[in-house]
Amino acid sequence: MQRGVHFMLDADQAAAFDAASGDDDRLVELVEALEETLEEALEQEATSFCESDKAWDPISCALAPSGPDRDPQDWPWTGVVLGQRSLQADDDELLVSLLDPASVAEVSEALDTLDEETFAEAYAQMPAELRNPEYSDDECAYAWEYLSDLIAFFGQARSAGAHVLFHVGH
Repeated sequence: MQRGVHFMLDADQAAAFDAASGDDDRLVELVEALEETLEEALEQEATSFCESDKAWDPISCALAPSGPDRDPQDWPWTGVVLGQRSLQADDDELLVSLLDPASVAEVSEALDTLDEETFAEAYAQMPAELRNPEYSDDECAYAWEYLSDLIAFFGQARSAGAHVLFHVGH
């Protein structure tokens, strides 16, 4: 499984990703350009991105078990990883999702209601078919560690009025 990263985007960056929707090669180019800014952001201690490592999968499966089917009952939890919509074509190796600022605010408000115990309950109720081989209390703690960083990240994105892009793959 590959590592996930969330990025805060301004309106121009989000428009470029929107324009590349369905063009996986162009999406990969845009993501690579964003990733080139990560080192600079780290040096400046900027919070324009948040890594979710491989925890993105158990986070998504615990909070929004409908996954890519996007059951409306799972919103705004679906937005944490899967965004409002996926931008990639039918590529199983790439996931690029985008949230607009209004949806970022909805997701952030929902995340603000979570604590470790509430997440552990959602994780324990994850459907068996979504569980990784690593499914355990250790994976739950690992996922919570990254999710707690995402909660802060989404709060910052909400305050900034930013779009949020999630990427995993390639």
